[in-house]
Amino acid sequence: MRKSERGSATLLVFATVMFMLIALSTILTSVYFKNKSQLTEMDKLRDAYTTDDMEDAFKEKMGVSADTYVETKSGLTQISYKAENGEEKTVDITVQNASKYYGWKVTNYNPTDDTTGTYRIFYYDAVGKYGEANTLYLKRDWTANDVTLSEKIADTNTDWTNRDEGVKMMRTMNPAYAKSAERSAEKFESYGNLENNNERATAWLCDTTQFKTYVDSTMANFAIGSPSAEMYCDSYNQVTHNQGSSSGAAKLTCSYQKDVVPGYIYQVNGTKQNDGWITNYDTVDLSGYHGMYLANKTEKGEYHWWLASPSAYGADYVWGMRGGYARLASNDVSLTVGVCPAVSLKSGVQLEIVDE
Repeated sequence: MRKSERGSATLLVFATVMFMLIALSTILTSVYFKNKSQLTEMDKLRDAYTTDDMEDAFKEKMGVSADTYVETKSGLTQISYKAENGEEKTVDITVQNASKYYGWKVTNYNPTDDTTGTYRIFYYDAVGKYGEANTLYLKRDWTANDVTLSEKIADTNTDWTNRDEGVKMMRTMNPAYAKSAERSAEKFESYGNLENNNERATAWLCDTTQFKTYVDSTMANFAIGSPSAEMYCDSYNQVTHNQGSSSGAAKLTCSYQKDVVPGYIYQVNGTKQNDGWITNYDTVDLSGYHGMYLANKTEKGEYHWWLASPSAYGADYVWGMRGGYARLASNDVSLTVGVCPAVSLKSGVQLEIVDE
């Protein structure tokens, strides 16, 4: 082969290799941005994943079922119960069936220091909106009207030494608040930088060291004082209701707002009742799910409890349930009301439950 032919052949090989490298780079770039786009969609779905119809949207966007996505190394939580025909059944908790068991009493969750408490299946976090994906939460029935938040957050309360950790959990349980322009900065992860008592009081409610009484260490990760407003609405909207103004297809929602102070307001079926600071009388379902969304009662009474979220009504207001009126309300931190601890279960635990 002549020298000029060898040179032409070398150039041809070089050009072919370069073309293949460019093509491969284009394919990899396309795959990268496709995956990046999917992650963005996943984040959106995590924020909005509150109703059963999101399961189809999840699969459409992610190309995988919610069940496949939420599988963990330690497996799914299982529940055992006796069916109406007397048959003993054991099933895995998944996004498709979790809400079927909301309100059912767990009979084998027995914290050593809380032998009289009743715990109910409250919420299944499939995609990790509040931390670890595939987490089942229990809610303890109402305790007593004995918690005054203004006393808990007082500087003179030297017993509270875990304040920064309380803030961290508060942000986990209130994702809309944590992602807001006003509170997303790193400095607001420190208790000393919180500006309002509604935030400080919520941090106390979210400090896991304050609620060890309600933890069975063989089954639970932690407990906090009560569910957050977001988690309460997510659970409430995953089931149907026959009572309350938020019954049937109507929805009970909360949203972040900063007009007065950073915090949450409520809406019932898309409408802000009383400017969002307090819902109307008889908003909440009394009898459904063994009264779990009211307190643990199926009739109104003087059992009130905090929700672990700051209210946007004012600097000294935290969200709560007013059992005497079956409504959600902004409560001043100086009030003395109860709690309904929310318990995060470990993956793979086995629960025994009864529909009572």
